[in-house]
Amino acid sequence: MLASALFVVLAAAAPVAAAPAYGATVCSAGLPGEHPAGLDQDGDAIPDSEDWCTDTRPGTRVGPTGCADWEVPVDCADAGSGLAPSPALAVPAQDGDGDGVSDGDDQCPGTPRGLAVDARGCVVIEKIVLKGISFATGSARLLPAASETLRTVASAMKANPKLEVEIAGHTDSVGLESRNQRLSERRAQSVKAFLVAEGVEEQRLSTKGYGESEPVESNETPEGRANNRRVVFRVTKS
Repeated sequence: MLASALFVVLAAAAPVAAAPAYGATVCSAGLPGEHPAGLDQDGDAIPDSEDWCTDTRPGTRVGPTGCADWEVPVDCADAGSGLAPSPALAVPAQDGDGDGVSDGDDQCPGTPRGLAVDARGCVVIEKIVLKGISFATGSARLLPAASETLRTVASAMKANPKLEVEIAGHTDSVGLESRNQRLSERRAQSVKAFLVAEGVEEQRLSTKGYGESEPVESNETPEGRANNRRVVFRVTKS
């Protein structure tokens, strides 16, 4: 009886081994099911025979177990392993267009890189400027280079149905002032027609030609004249 009690006391006092941590020694109780040698189905450079996470997304940085920091190998929860899985870290949010707004919250997916966006992932329309390259020389005909930008503007307006915008045309000072005035008006109208064709309600768009009256740079240099030939957007109601 005394020996039994002593055994119980000693057993209770014995230190309890800590469960292995997830990381380089994750799930050291054993590897997952057998795989043919050399097979690496997720392409992470860790053979499936040593990989605890065999469906990691391409391009993900993984550790020696083939798992990313936020992955917890499902095999660790097997009753036979004697290990309990640690809580998984949150999976990084996906952001397909790289605008800083996760795909789940992005109301304007596919925004071209480099454009400023708001909290909804929609382009800030007032920061969009169509330069001279967007039109055929001396014409109001839109060139293909402008299409992607204008579709982005259309997406932003459709995502915010209360938004109303003035489309303003500007020119440089080359040529007759009266001709430049008409050209600026026609270019603004061309942009409006494009946006309406993309599904923006016509009544939300107004146009105005400013001709050569509001240069942003000097008309004495080719660079300055190119920047003065532009179409800009001004939000009139939000």
